[in-house]
Amino acid sequence: MKKILFIISSKAGKTEFDVKIEDLLALEKKAPRDIEIEVIETKYKGHIDKIIEDFAKEEICEKYAIICGGDGSLNELVNASYGKDISIGLIPTGTGNDFAKNFDYKNFNLEKVLSFYTRPIDLIQINDKLCVNVTSLGFDTQVLKEAYKFLEKDPKLGKKAYIKAVISSLRNVQYENLKIKMLMENGESKEKLDRYSTYPDMVERIIIGNKEFVKFDFNGSDEIKKAKVCDIALSVVDGMGDECANVEFDMNDNYETAIDKATGKVCKIDNNLIKDVKIIKGIALIELRLKSNYNKALKFVYYVEV
Repeated sequence: MKKILFIISSKAGKTEFDVKIEDLLALEKKAPRDIEIEVIETKYKGHIDKIIEDFAKEEICEKYAIICGGDGSLNELVNASYGKDISIGLIPTGTGNDFAKNFDYKNFNLEKVLSFYTRPIDLIQINDKLCVNVTSLGFDTQVLKEAYKFLEKDPKLGKKAYIKAVISSLRNVQYENLKIKMLMENGESKEKLDRYSTYPDMVERIIIGNKEFVKFDFNGSDEIKKAKVCDIALSVVDGMGDECANVEFDMNDNYETAIDKATGKVCKIDNNLIKDVKIIKGIALIELRLKSNYNKALKFVYYVEV
């Protein structure tokens, strides 16, 4: 026995297909005997979670939940259904319908729902949330938030809400200090840090014999001075202070070791970054042991990741 549960999102727009409860219920007359059909319209925020929780408890051989909604409704269904023995589907009735653009709905009609097939799909996990096709940060998210505000005031705007949201967001671009941590396939954890260019007055540099001392004063930078640790990168510049894009500088080829003077510990040099340099009261100080091939005439611009 199979059961198809149609969930109609009451919040979705009506731009691709206008699917009514009566249309879905009418399918039951055309369905084979081994297919049961039920239609539920969402009544409140989080209702999809409750619908799927109840559906999962039903003793039926094959369960299918098809959302009539947009990307937001699909995302709710994915998160609610994950880990349960339920296959999911989509009839795009939302505003953006970004996920639906991966498929051809040109000749779609409701009767085709009765002759479907299933296949696995990859998911993206961000913290404790899943997404099915794309996830966004920063400006894109700001635009989406603004679009929802416009749609609440005037649902008839449809896709035009996104155009208005882009214009509105450009007038007030917001900065988000985001940290991105990635768990690689081999189990290694990587964190994406914010990178800042240092101004010349932040850096003092002196070479004595085979040692180079570099002091960073971040007290003039609101973004960096509050950090407790940082990674340091550098790039060769010419006499005018412009970066030399054609000059490659490999730290491991030029430095024996990098020592954090605040802790006395040797810093790891990885991926052309001096890692985990301590910042105390806005100050970081490193000692670089130079190799014999090091060109002491080189000038650098320094980048700090926190």
